[in-house]
Amino acid sequence: MKKEYLEDYTQRESFEHQCLIAKIRDGKFRFGEETYPPPERFVKLNKPVAIVSRDHSDPINLWSQIPFCGSLVIFLSPVSMTDFEQNYFKISEIPEVIDLVKKTGRLQIGLTANPMYYEGLEFLEPIFTELNPPCLFGFSPRYMATEKELNRIRARFDALARVNYIRYLRQLTDSWDSRYFRVLLEKSHEVYELLTLGGFRIAEDIENLMVDGPAQAYGMMDLCQRFITTPRVDLLSGLYNYSISEVKTSTVMPGGHLPTKMRFACEIGKFLVKKLTFAAEGLRSCERLIDEYDSYDLHILLESMHQAIVLEHPDILQKKANELSQILDSLWNDPTIPRRIKGLKFGIPLSMAALGNVVAGPVGAAGGLLAGLGFDVLSEFISVETECLSEVLAKVLAKSYQVNIYDFKSKYRFRIARTK
Repeated sequence: MKKEYLEDYTQRESFEHQCLIAKIRDGKFRFGEETYPPPERFVKLNKPVAIVSRDHSDPINLWSQIPFCGSLVIFLSPVSMTDFEQNYFKISEIPEVIDLVKKTGRLQIGLTANPMYYEGLEFLEPIFTELNPPCLFGFSPRYMATEKELNRIRARFDALARVNYIRYLRQLTDSWDSRYFRVLLEKSHEVYELLTLGGFRIAEDIENLMVDGPAQAYGMMDLCQRFITTPRVDLLSGLYNYSISEVKTSTVMPGGHLPTKMRFACEIGKFLVKKLTFAAEGLRSCERLIDEYDSYDLHILLESMHQAIVLEHPDILQKKANELSQILDSLWNDPTIPRRIKGLKFGIPLSMAALGNVVAGPVGAAGGLLAGLGFDVLSEFISVETECLSEVLAKVLAKSYQVNIYDFKSKYRFRIARTK
């Protein structure tokens, strides 16, 4: 991409961000109602919006998350072709990905760095020219701090980084493009600055690690970025998709830092892809799910599976990977409602006519119960089949996630059967 093009791109993004800062300072930005970047900066942005929690995402996880939300936002970093394919998707798939974005809006792409850092990455040009991705810059406490305070924090970070941390980052990025060293250094500084301004005591631990354990300092900053700073400065108001392994690594941080909107969409998504489509994992399975299933139904299914894990297995972070697989299988094959339906079929007369006057009986009798379930007992009630009634009754005392999973499997039972 030409330097002139990226300079113009940078100016536009910078102007929009400065307008945001001014709006917030003037008290005119409606937090909770407005988002930044605004919806029109994306392509067909759909709710609910979910965000991949880290700059680089596991490609398999990426495709298995997209079908289960309105739009999934990924963070695009200025990396080489090799690193791009390792962390995003194949270069050859870029035209298909662009089509997916334009047709469905289910995937959204944002920039994590100044557009100038993408200079020379010609393979990304179609993404820039076709999608015009916005910079995912939020609002941070730095915009409300004094210049003197910012200079003090910057000087302290620079002094600590010069001891060992900069050398470590150079070694870490030795096989990458040199610009990524600058990106990592800037991100480290930003995280440290936000933690310091926010009064997080973990900033002191990072200071010590930058001198004595630069690798541990980098790991801690990465965790802080994913679980503390990014969610707090983000103005997209989206759900953050974490893997359970990610959350497990975060337990080394002081308590109280995990976001409340966290959900384990990565493992659940991969599990559901295998259950719902016979297509190979990747872009093809993603497209097949989008084509064959209603987006709202898929979203409710994933949320129900997640709710079940949180409610029934609060100790999920202490469980092993094979235990999680068993848990997901048991939720998917939960026999609670089918068993109740089978039992009720034998307990309810074969014909609704056999209920006789009980159907129209006083409140508290069968008539009152059935009316409370939505049946009009004064009309053509005899047309309601016993099988339908037993299903409704079986759901009365079931948990909401059990009902949602059962309803999804019932609605798509013929389609699901083809995948087995």
